Amino acid sequence: MVFAAVCLTGIQAKASERYISGMGGMNWPSTLHLVDTYQYEMFNDYQDYGLGRGFNVLGALGCAFGNFRLEGEIGYQRCDVKTAINGEDGVPYEHPLDEQGINFSSDPWDMKGEVSVLSLMANGYYDFKLGKNIELYATAGIGVARVSLKDVREVTTIEGDGNGGYIFYPNTNPGYSNTTEAVAWQLGAGVAVPVSRKIKIDLRYRYFATSDFTVPGVGSYYYANITGGSKDSKTNFSSHSVLLGLRVGI
Repeated sequence: MVFAAVCLTGIQAKASERYISGMGGMNWPSTLHLVDTYQYEMFNDYQDYGLGRGFNVLGALGCAFGNFRLEGEIGYQRCDVKTAINGEDGVPYEHPLDEQGINFSSDPWDMKGEVSVLSLMANGYYDFKLGKNIELYATAGIGVARVSLKDVREVTTIEGDGNGGYIFYPNTNPGYSNTTEAVAWQLGAGVAVPVSRKIKIDLRYRYFATSDFTVPGVGSYYYANITGGSKDSKTNFSSHSVLLGLRVGI
């Protein structure tokens, strides 16, 4: 955002070099792999949340200097939590559903909830000028992200029936929610095609990722209650996106 502000107020910047842009599209997030922050010497627990395809929107304010561009960008992406697997050192734990013949130990469990990411990025671009004002470009950016988990829970609640069996019913509990911040970075490439003197259609691929961040209260029961270790976990978020939008000169 500082780059964009300098760009817009620069004495030598021309109106044709400044622009705003907006994009939207689909994202394909990677599995959210949570590992206990307290590392036990014999084994380490983990949780893998499988995330479904989601959506991604971006807005940016920028300035071009020949083949180079600088911009400030705000983005938002969201996806649903679909499945989960808990395990130890890469080996999934058995689940009560396994004993009932509903699941196998290697199968994920059905989940509900969502993961959203709000990001502020400073981006740099290099444009490769082609004929008819068409541009191919590469981009990289760095910034901060606020990652939120909302109402993450199993679809089915399981309780013992007192006779060695289990009772299954829909889980109506609100689930786990938490928000935290992390450093974020992204890489991408795209093509921009002019439709008028100041407007271009912009098609882009983007890879987005954060640094590790802490998710409190979802770690191993063993660590928290027997060893006295932390019940926190650490993870990171990453996603692939395909975006389509407009870039408008101002």
